[in-house]
Amino acid sequence: MWNFTWRSLHITDITNASRTMLFDIHERRWDDELLDAFDIPRNMLPEVRRSSEVYGTTQGSVFAADVPLASIAGDQHAALLSIAYQSLDVLQAMEADSGTPISQLRVDGGACANDLLMQFQANVLGVDVVCPRVIETTALGAAYLEKLAVGYGKDVDELKAQWQLERRFAPQMPASEVASCLEGWKRAVNTAKAWAYV
Repeated sequence: MWNFTWRSLHITDITNASRTMLFDIHERRWDDELLDAFDIPRNMLPEVRRSSEVYGTTQGSVFAADVPLASIAGDQHAALLSIAYQSLDVLQAMEADSGTPISQLRVDGGACANDLLMQFQANVLGVDVVCPRVIETTALGAAYLEKLAVGYGKDVDELKAQWQLERRFAPQMPASEVASCLEGWKRAVNTAKAWAYV
């Protein structure tokens, strides 16, 4: 935004601000206690705005015409092998909190282009893993946010209807083998915890 607006807009959105670990997601503001602890001046941080709204237009010579700037969305990556195990941990916590079992997992991003990883994910979760036709969902989501903000989209339901299935991975690994893999994961996590406190 800073570059697109020729240094007139110093803003970000909640998804990016939260990745700094300096943003209070409950209060939706920069955390004063953390800023003090790390000696970070509040005035150097961007204003935090919604992910979908019209912030302004491009300025200067970036484009031939002024283009509305109407979405910001963050992306994130993780080590491939641990994705499957970490996803299991998160989904089990979600099931415990909600009391609702997970019937399938919809995935996106560059990692879902790896068929081996997706099959392993289905194996350890014990549910189908579903890949969309467009895997770069962060970029697509940013485009959808822009579309809604400038009035080209009717509503979120219209955008949901555009999702299309590309591939589906069903669990195939025997339960005993899954249990062995999960035991190895738990040992690795416990070892890392013990090492951290040495």
